[in-house]
Amino acid sequence: MDFFYIILSIFLLLFGFLAFRSPKLTAYIILSALPTYVIRFEIFALPATLLEAMILILFFTFFFRNRHTMRIGRWWIPCVLLLLASGIALFVTPDLHAGLGILKAYIVEPMLFFVVLTHVFEQKNFGHIFIALGISVCLIASIAVFQYATGFGIPEPWNAELWRRATSVYGYPNAVGLYLAPITALFFAKFVHLRTGRMFALIIICFGMLGIFVSRTEGALIAIIASAFFVITLTKYWRTAIVIFALLLLLGFSVPDIRHLLLFQDVSGDVRLALWKGTWNLLQAHPLQGAGLAGFPFVYDRFRLPSHVELLQYPHNIFLDFWVELGLLGLVWLIGICVWYFFTGLRVLWRHTDSDPYVKIILAPMIATFVYGLVDVTYFKNDLSILFWLWLAVMRIIAVQKLKNSL
Repeated sequence: MDFFYIILSIFLLLFGFLAFRSPKLTAYIILSALPTYVIRFEIFALPATLLEAMILILFFTFFFRNRHTMRIGRWWIPCVLLLLASGIALFVTPDLHAGLGILKAYIVEPMLFFVVLTHVFEQKNFGHIFIALGISVCLIASIAVFQYATGFGIPEPWNAELWRRATSVYGYPNAVGLYLAPITALFFAKFVHLRTGRMFALIIICFGMLGIFVSRTEGALIAIIASAFFVITLTKYWRTAIVIFALLLLLGFSVPDIRHLLLFQDVSGDVRLALWKGTWNLLQAHPLQGAGLAGFPFVYDRFRLPSHVELLQYPHNIFLDFWVELGLLGLVWLIGICVWYFFTGLRVLWRHTDSDPYVKIILAPMIATFVYGLVDVTYFKNDLSILFWLWLAVMRIIAVQKLKNSL
């Protein structure tokens, strides 16, 4: 353990030096290493992860050098609203310690990273951002494929030979699909809309799909298909896309297993429906404050249906997740951000029809996030919350450049 902390200290010191000299390079490193939140340790008895240590070092070194020139424009409004919702959620949570951990890892740190990203990156840097994300996809998928082939390193109960599901560096298989789905959707959009770097994009798509296949995350596959449909509708082949999508739907509903999956008639669907009904009971009793940050497992037990015996951390629906964790204000914040994101993207497309492929590309991962978020937790996880704020940062950079819009 002492050796670990020695190595960790040396790494963080070198990282801090690099962050001071080149914040852009260190931001790329962080984006290529988002799953490093699984490396956990304590600093003065406080829990921490390698990912959040790197983010905090980057932010504070950047702030120290640029504190007099940093500006976030009107983005202070959504940032303050989210912090206000978080403060109220902390006040009502039955588990203050866990709530503070969620506030730190899923709200404050992604927000700080967003501030740095919007200052150090321009549209000309988007290609390097994609490369950094692609590297992480290759690493996560490669480990998952190795696990699936050998069975090595897969925790129970997902290591059964007949129903093996790879978990990569994570503790459960869904985490693989949750991470790979939006980035794979991003690279599919890049392959379609950007002529340069298509071979690299195709490689990342293949790695992403392999990782999703060996982790058996159907929700990730559906999210990518939905995002791909939207991506193709923004091309001259939109009619073909509609026909293919309709045929896929017909084919899917003709296959019993797929039909049961889409209509929530399988075991997983039954669990989701029972979970959402119990969550709705909870929200009817606490419509304004929800359960508080990290409070869902404690409060939900009083409202769950008798048929739902499994206690989960979140309701597994992005809108219910925000409502339960951050109250009604948190839900309003999410809807407002969603409207701003897609409205801004469509405004750019309207004004710059053929001149800006990046806005078409960056719409794709957020679509995958919300589609997958209908049945799983696509925000409240260290790497996923960073990805969410990354998409926001990229869209803001596009808006500032194309619409002269500081928000």
